[in-house]
Amino acid sequence: MKFTFTHRLTQLGKVLLSGLVLSMAAAMPAAAQSAAAQSWPNKPIRLVVGFAAGGVTEIMGRALAQRLSAQLNNPVYVDLRTGADSLLASQNVARSEPDGYTLYFASAAHAVNQHMFKKSGIDSVSDFSIISMYCDIPNVIAVNSSLPVKTLQEFIAYAKARKGQMNYSTSASGTYLATELFLRSTGIELQRIPYKGAAPGMMALLANDVQLIVTGIGTVTPYLDTNKIRVLAIASDQRSVLAPNVPTAIESGVPNHTTSTWYALIGPPKMPRELVTRLNAETRKALADPEFVNSLIKLGAVPQPSTPAEAEAFIRSEVEKWRKVIVATNSQVND
Repeated sequence: MKFTFTHRLTQLGKVLLSGLVLSMAAAMPAAAQSAAAQSWPNKPIRLVVGFAAGGVTEIMGRALAQRLSAQLNNPVYVDLRTGADSLLASQNVARSEPDGYTLYFASAAHAVNQHMFKKSGIDSVSDFSIISMYCDIPNVIAVNSSLPVKTLQEFIAYAKARKGQMNYSTSASGTYLATELFLRSTGIELQRIPYKGAAPGMMALLANDVQLIVTGIGTVTPYLDTNKIRVLAIASDQRSVLAPNVPTAIESGVPNHTTSTWYALIGPPKMPRELVTRLNAETRKALADPEFVNSLIKLGAVPQPSTPAEAEAFIRSEVEKWRKVIVATNSQVND
């Protein structure tokens, strides 16, 4: 009995020791992450942008990179990873280390791509660490000024009487789906003409090669005081300071119609909570500076500071919103 009792104690000790070792081993990565988070940042940070230089997304991302560089007293540089409407950029970030040295300047396309590309291989929320919303650029609904319409309802009636006889331009999946949502909400049928960028799409409207464009307000701002286009409505829940006389689509009789290009800061999956909290605070700090906010407003953007939880809930709702449109329009790409 003595031998058996001692033997059992020995075995119990081994079990306890084994459990202690396993617990310590499991705690080590978390402890290492915490220590790394406390010393962050101590080397350049890469901000991945999924669209080409010169476009609104790149301009917006570079502005944030410069601001964070100043606030953190640490280099933040832009890494352009273009292709597949920013899908390649998001895939790159999803595979990166969650150490705070790779961040993603995500646009509205991020919520679209999960279902737009059949083989995207990503979940727009669970495969990332959602840090903060950044800003929002509402879409406007504009037509060539040669059309004999002055209001959104007049255009809807005019287009319905000319079923399939007019064209609209798109430059990416976001503008395509936003336009399709508007057309389906109003019962209009137009022909789609795709262009490689917002600028060529805008030129097509000016030349009357297309009669309708749904695009970010920043794209049409240079033409607001000309007689070449007519902005009929803004697809947001309130009017824009850049065009205070332009009514919202909701005011114009299209219920609940809001579409925009939004931007958010996200990171690779499983980033330490300390880093997410710190980066969220830095983003909110930037968006609290009047001078910086004014620079965004001039580009047509509305600052959208948020908590990580608010940003996650919004992106999740956008994924579902555009999933429905993608299914309804049979727009999924088998690539």
